[in-house]
Amino acid sequence: MNKKDLLIERTSISDIKEIKGEDGVSRHELNTPTKIIVWIKYQFEQQEIDYNKEYRPFSKRIDLSNCIINTSSIGGKPSLKNLSDILKANDKGEKLDCFINNGFGNKYNHEVKVKIDCRNSLIHSGFFQNTKFHESVNFEDSTFDGYASFSNCLFTKYANFQNVKFIRNSNFDRCIFNEDVYFNKVIFDTHEVSFDNSIFKGNFHGQSIEFKTDPRRDTPFIDFRYSEFHKDVDLSYSKFNRACYFGDAKFHGNILFRKTHFEVSICFYDTVIGGNILFTAHSKEGDSLDGTPNIIKTITFRGAKISGRIDFENCEIDILEACFAHIQKGALFRIYESKIKRLDFTSVYNDGAIMLEDNQDDIEEITFKSALNTGLIEVENTNAKTILDRKTARLLKDSAFKSGNNIDGLNYKAKEMALYRNELTDGNYFREILRLIFLTIVAVLIIYITRHFYSVIISYLILSALTCTSLSKWFVNRSIFKSYPIGELLLLNLNTISNKNGLSWFRGLTFTLVAWILFYGLFIMSRDGIGDVFFLSIETNREGFINYLWLPSGLKDLFNDSKTTSWLSSSIFILGKIAIAYGIYQTITAFRKYKN
Repeated sequence: MNKKDLLIERTSISDIKEIKGEDGVSRHELNTPTKIIVWIKYQFEQQEIDYNKEYRPFSKRIDLSNCIINTSSIGGKPSLKNLSDILKANDKGEKLDCFINNGFGNKYNHEVKVKIDCRNSLIHSGFFQNTKFHESVNFEDSTFDGYASFSNCLFTKYANFQNVKFIRNSNFDRCIFNEDVYFNKVIFDTHEVSFDNSIFKGNFHGQSIEFKTDPRRDTPFIDFRYSEFHKDVDLSYSKFNRACYFGDAKFHGNILFRKTHFEVSICFYDTVIGGNILFTAHSKEGDSLDGTPNIIKTITFRGAKISGRIDFENCEIDILEACFAHIQKGALFRIYESKIKRLDFTSVYNDGAIMLEDNQDDIEEITFKSALNTGLIEVENTNAKTILDRKTARLLKDSAFKSGNNIDGLNYKAKEMALYRNELTDGNYFREILRLIFLTIVAVLIIYITRHFYSVIISYLILSALTCTSLSKWFVNRSIFKSYPIGELLLLNLNTISNKNGLSWFRGLTFTLVAWILFYGLFIMSRDGIGDVFFLSIETNREGFINYLWLPSGLKDLFNDSKTTSWLSSSIFILGKIAIAYGIYQTITAFRKYKN
């Protein structure tokens, strides 16, 4: 058959109308299976007419571009397009060899042997499930008005759905994509989008996806659960206003979320992550931040097995959870210049590295409760406002000391001691101790001012008795005597008061000065009584006050002059020496944090 014969014997398309749509584009109306088969045959003929053997090899393709397609109607309105109906019409009529109808009960009910080119078309509820596509598939710029089903399909070559608009639910579950698949700039005006149990052997391109939802319905979602990605996934420049599920998926390549926002949640529970995942607010690699950070409401890696690398850069996250995750040897979980309200590593097994870098004070809460760390946890220029449990503080402390970061290590040690104290007392005991110390200082000041020693002492004893009564009641209610030693509680509180658990040399110096003045003043008043002038106004007292700071001084005279010195005065004198020695030691200890 030559071109002249084809011009004479062309398939008639006289009953196929050309309709101009609202967008101003003219499309051919293919509203029955027979018309679709006729149009495909007509396009085959046209391709052969246009073909020139001298320049390129010839291969037919199913050309359904610029068409309005459906195989059945309800009430005169198009309802759906079913591939099986097209194949039935082909078997009865033209018997085009581009289709294979295997029938139901086989792995693939249908097979399409040639390329499909269906660009800029309107497809009413397309059903293509259980189909093997031998060549590439191209639906670019088309619209699926109604349900779009490609479940259990095999795409042997690349599949192109760029700029496609899906109206109502879309189903790509249990598909196999042997080559790259393109969903760039797709509009999902749907409640459900499903890719679960699919295998992507090529790259997945999904940049600038737009989602539209009906606010009256429940939370919409996009589902990749139990899928496997052999190469890279790019979901950049998109806003997911729905839940995004990657649970039980397997990633062998890299995943990129550049300037991508998740307004509901994104889940990687029980996921195997062998490549790198990057969440970044930078438009391109190396570019400076040019807008808002990546917004993520909730993200979870619960139970994930991570052997690759996960990076969060310039993200704003409400909840980041990695409970029961396994960060394997050589893997990295890194958070950089991000703001997180709650960072939860409960029961994580870290055999790799966790790095919190340059997040400043932008992590509200953090916990490593029940975590097992055999790897590295590196914290640089990051301060969690609230550490929820002592295990977390201890783990961060040990990691800081392990990497030679003594200053941060001491900070975490102080938080560990504070959390331990709260475990013992819920903080109430410490508040009562502070109240008692405050009453002591006030009583001494009143004595100096009023010179009525015994009346003030009686008032002070009454106030302190009330304090001690509330303490004893609280102890009884909490059974604290049975559970924890009082000495340990006292030591914890003294460490906090005297040098802030090794962090504040100034507090240690202040503690020493207060103990020096307070105990020597009490000693003089208990020995000589309350005079008419301040005790340091007397020259001999000033000399004794200076010597009192030298720890060995005065002890010999104290015991030799037992007639004028009572047991109360001697006790105050010795307790003051002990308090001064303790304050000096705590001051030196606080200075040691700068030794390296």
